[in-house]
Amino acid sequence: MNKYLGRFLIAFVFLSQAAFAQNKYEKEIKTSFETYLASVEKRDYEGSVEYLIPEFFDVIPKEQMIDMMKQVFENPTMEFQIKDSKVLDVGKLQVVNKKYYSMMHYSAVMFMKFSFDTEGQDEASKLETQKQMKAAFDEGFGVGNVKYHAETDTYEIFAKKQVCASSVNGVDNWKFIVFEKDLMPIMVKFLPKEILDQAEF
Repeated sequence: MNKYLGRFLIAFVFLSQAAFAQNKYEKEIKTSFETYLASVEKRDYEGSVEYLIPEFFDVIPKEQMIDMMKQVFENPTMEFQIKDSKVLDVGKLQVVNKKYYSMMHYSAVMFMKFSFDTEGQDEASKLETQKQMKAAFDEGFGVGNVKYHAETDTYEIFAKKQVCASSVNGVDNWKFIVFEKDLMPIMVKFLPKEILDQAEF
């Protein structure tokens, strides 16, 4: 066999194996995160928290997190629904302190409707409240990502979020934490600086 052809075949085999390994971890992350998103949409609180990075519960106990989720989804003054959640991309594999990480992005559409007590409020006051709510959502999710539907008094929000995926072996059992600016004081307690420095706010 021509020596150059032999070298090419060897290189091709190694590249194919590397591509397969990369593709495998990406698929594992995507599948696990989609399962997590589905459990959130179905309001399976106990199931969804099992996909969070375990060290998170050293700061906020699991039961407390479940209670917080229930307060958001089952708040009698607010109708809250998440739809069309999807993984947009999965980043390269990173190893920090013998643990594996991957930065990724996902998007979802949220619908929110509030049942404020507006008795005694005139129309101008109601419109001002709507304006303030819209401005707050615009600041949090970006101008152009928030729509107000007057006919149903509902806010439609397109959210794109950055997520950190973590695994002890880089193969399976991936756990996640969504990057939120308000969560930084908590995340610094269990995520390495090299990962936190990649936060997009």
